[in-house]
Amino acid sequence: MVKGNSTVEGDTTINGNVSIGKDIVVNGNSTTKGDSIVEGNRNVTGSTVLHEVTINKSLTLADDAKIDLGNSDIEGNFDIYGDESKKSLSQALTQLQMTGPLVYVDSQTGKDVQRHTDVVRLNSGSDKPVRVTNVAAPKDTHDAVNLGYFNKQLSLNMGEVHNRINRVDRRLRGGIASAVAMSLLPQSYRAGESIVSVGGGTYRSASAIAVGYSRVTDNGRVVIKIGGSASKVRLKI
Repeated sequence: MVKGNSTVEGDTTINGNVSIGKDIVVNGNSTTKGDSIVEGNRNVTGSTVLHEVTINKSLTLADDAKIDLGNSDIEGNFDIYGDESKKSLSQALTQLQMTGPLVYVDSQTGKDVQRHTDVVRLNSGSDKPVRVTNVAAPKDTHDAVNLGYFNKQLSLNMGEVHNRINRVDRRLRGGIASAVAMSLLPQSYRAGESIVSVGGGTYRSASAIAVGYSRVTDNGRVVIKIGGSASKVRLKI
């Protein structure tokens, strides 16, 4: 029994059990050749290098914890816990598939599997859709499109459609006004008579003037009519 301080400069071998009631501080290096069992909690404030670790039950990470695997390989089967339920690795890879080759170890064959996919799907763990933010404007025909770019292009295309509709509407109003003017042209009815006539018409801010020539043959059996019109359409309806 050592009640005070003890300094051992050489080697010390303890064949029995050792119980330490208070804290123990090791300033130098410590090497444990056998197995080490920790029944309580263990807090590591600094860096820890683990060459081979076996976890028999569970490993819980804090909310802000991060794991950097680097070029490490992950083998075996394990479950990934989400907010509501746990998922196997294959299910997690199905829910979040990334373009390009994805390599993982097959649990049955033990070989590396390179998985290719043409579909990228984001799943929050439920049937609710998810949002993808900070998407840049596309540069290629196969790039993703954000809402701002889509609305801008839609506005430009709709403006062009409106312009075409307006041009068709102006032509339509001018044509109807010309038809009204042509219908008001009088014609000759007596045999051997020739007349020149003028008519006018309007329709929805469009106006037209028509000029015609008509002649009845001497025998009164044939009527010849020639006419033309010109219209003007105001831009505002």
